[in-house]
Amino acid sequence: MMEVEKLIKEVKKYKRLFEDYALNPFSYEINGNKYYLVTYKRKEVETGYAVISLEGHLKDEYLQALPKLVLFSGASGNIFREIGSRASVGPEFFTDIINPVEEYLKHHINSSNETLIEGLKLFIDLRKSHIESIDLYKKYEKFYDSKILKENVISDNDIEYTLEVVFKADMLQYNHSSSVYKNIKLLEQFRDEIYKINLDKKIPNESRKFLKGMLQYSEKLGNELKKFEFEKSIQSLTTEEQLTKKKIEVQKSAAEFQEKVMKNLRHPLNI
Repeated sequence: MMEVEKLIKEVKKYKRLFEDYALNPFSYEINGNKYYLVTYKRKEVETGYAVISLEGHLKDEYLQALPKLVLFSGASGNIFREIGSRASVGPEFFTDIINPVEEYLKHHINSSNETLIEGLKLFIDLRKSHIESIDLYKKYEKFYDSKILKENVISDNDIEYTLEVVFKADMLQYNHSSSVYKNIKLLEQFRDEIYKINLDKKIPNESRKFLKGMLQYSEKLGNELKKFEFEKSIQSLTTEEQLTKKKIEVQKSAAEFQEKVMKNLRHPLNI
């Protein structure tokens, strides 16, 4: 019997009626023994968990593997859900607006249109940070596909790298959202000026919708930024200090989730 089939057989031992299950495609290895985290669900609600292994039988090893699996699973899942969603928006939506404004200002060198000039600078900065987020996500996606899914095992270095990506992505998103929020008035004036001088005619329809949606979303940004209170609190620190504190924060969240896992752990029991 192939290893995957054996794992599935093990997973099904702890599955209850009408439940689905999700077996993480990676293990954490201790002394040559591979440990996997399983999540059981009923109607998309998580109902239980299990740590399984085809080789390991020591409870100490299960206990050592569990926090590693929970931490990596949560952090990598956050990257694919949150950053992946943002990365799906291409930089061309910014570029489609930047190009006609740059072209207009190039032919109106003596223009004193501060709204266009300042709005353009802001849009260029926003595009830059958005591209950084996309590049960060694509690099992580490549790492996950070529290493994690290929080797089906995670190391402490993989966990460290994943935490660094979470840190960088959250800081980028905080700075991006904060910049939009602080400049809502300028963005509105920038939009109005674009329409006033008919530059909207040179902007593709989808990019006009993007600008409109961006301004509508900006009204909710005050509440959205509350999610980044931690990032705001570490702004004055060095990058190294920020990273250290972010790792502690993510590990704290993972530990809180682990408590939920422990309460609903079906295997092994009494660890």
